[in-house]
Amino acid sequence: MHLPQNIISSPDYSHGPCLCAALEKIIKQNISEISSDLVGDISYIDHRADSANGAEVESVTHEAGSEYSLNYTFQWSVYRGCSDMNGEGTIERYVMFEVLPNGKLDFQILETELRSTENEL
Repeated sequence: MHLPQNIISSPDYSHGPCLCAALEKIIKQNISEISSDLVGDISYIDHRADSANGAEVESVTHEAGSEYSLNYTFQWSVYRGCSDMNGEGTIERYVMFEVLPNGKLDFQILETELRSTENEL
């Protein structure tokens, strides 16, 4: 998954911890573009689970070379009608991403397959 535009405009940037604050700011400004992919499928909590506010950036950390990690959280909630057993919570996650030579951010989000009992027998 990529952010849609070249987010690093200057080809002179150097990778490392000094770029983390700038990347964090850019990702926060563009979080609406990637939030649903970051939250992903949360039906493992409950089939009615929802994350109305989406992902919130916590920090960006330099890993190695042009690779970074994005630490983020999101709130979830479940409304269970009349049973008065509603639920809510916060989930902390991280995702690796790379700053490509063209200035785009390439997030390495794993696509998970929904579990099924179809092949269990």
